[in-house]
Amino acid sequence: MDVKIMERKWQVYIAVVEHKSFTKAADALFMSQPAVSVVIANIEEELHAKLINRENRQFSLTETGYEVYKKAKQLEHIYDELQLVVDEHYYRSKERVTIGATKTISDIWLFPFVREITQAYSDMEIKVASDNTSAIIKMLLEYKLDCALVEGDIRSVAVNSEVFAMERLHLYVPDNDVSKPWIVREPGSGTRALVEAYWKENKVKPAKIYETGSNYAIKSAVENGVAIGFVAEGFAVQGYESQATLTRPLYFVTRKGEKRTVMSERVATFLQSRKD
Repeated sequence: MDVKIMERKWQVYIAVVEHKSFTKAADALFMSQPAVSVVIANIEEELHAKLINRENRQFSLTETGYEVYKKAKQLEHIYDELQLVVDEHYYRSKERVTIGATKTISDIWLFPFVREITQAYSDMEIKVASDNTSAIIKMLLEYKLDCALVEGDIRSVAVNSEVFAMERLHLYVPDNDVSKPWIVREPGSGTRALVEAYWKENKVKPAKIYETGSNYAIKSAVENGVAIGFVAEGFAVQGYESQATLTRPLYFVTRKGEKRTVMSERVATFLQSRKD
């Protein structure tokens, strides 16, 4: 939680001194150079003292300017400590959980769930990370996530997984033209692995493949007759009938050998209640 409690003028003064340039300080602070000059002039007027020598385009501090800089840095440190106190109080009052979700789950399923669980637990704060299955499992094992929601084959032996829902994907072949290219998710995606298993089982050998990290791109390519593709049931495809259907489990995943956090347990319980 950033409360921005340090006065802006001292942030500007410190930046000017440390960059030894009004222009560089302005760039660092996303301000205009004239605005920075006005702030410094106002400080000098308030203190009735010259702080910065500006003669001959050479930057240097006056003796007073250097003493003011040292005090401003002390003030910055005090405000940093105050910020930590505020953050600690703020986050203690919140119940936080960081959930990783694959892109398909994020696109279709996750945020209705977030709405429901935060309505049930008003003190719960949820942070979400989205990527493909391989990347999400990696983030979980690197302790960047508390728990994860993924689809596909989970090969890691370092996680526990339990099914929380089933999902259907439908195959669409625009114009019934099997010679069209296929559009699929990127390697590492659970959806990609499922499609490749379908190809192998049905002896499908695509002449051309488009790869994308977007489920919406697959839906669009199918609807516009550009490519053949499997589309998750949550994406309504207009104008074509499904040629085949695949069903797969969606998993709630945590690290093996560790007790779940209170918030992860709350997520798991809520998922189970929706399943039942």
